[in-house]
Amino acid sequence: MSSTFPTKTEEIAILQTAVTQLGRHSYCGPWLESQLPVIASEISSDLTVTADFRAARRESEALIEAAKANAAEIVARAERDAARLRDEANREVAEIFRAARAQLTTLASRLDR
Repeated sequence: MSSTFPTKTEEIAILQTAVTQLGRHSYCGPWLESQLPVIASEISSDLTVTADFRAARRESEALIEAAKANAAEIVARAERDAARLRDEANREVAEIFRAARAQLTTLASRLDR
């Protein structure tokens, strides 16, 4: 290893050693092993490694909040649609009853003659 900072190759080797030392039954060994190709690629490409748990947690919380808001809008829209359909059905039923009463009134007046 160099005297000041590890090289890209040395950093990747350190991570590979960490995967081996942690093993498959550790808390983060399997995760680190699955992420190693991405991390190694980002190190080799001079990109910033994105393994920031706090950022990932914030992002997942934001996704959950957005999903909840979307679900609330879907429920609200369904409730509005249901109310509209219920109102339409009530108007149709009222019209059917009005027409039936009119016919019954007409029939009753014929019977009274």
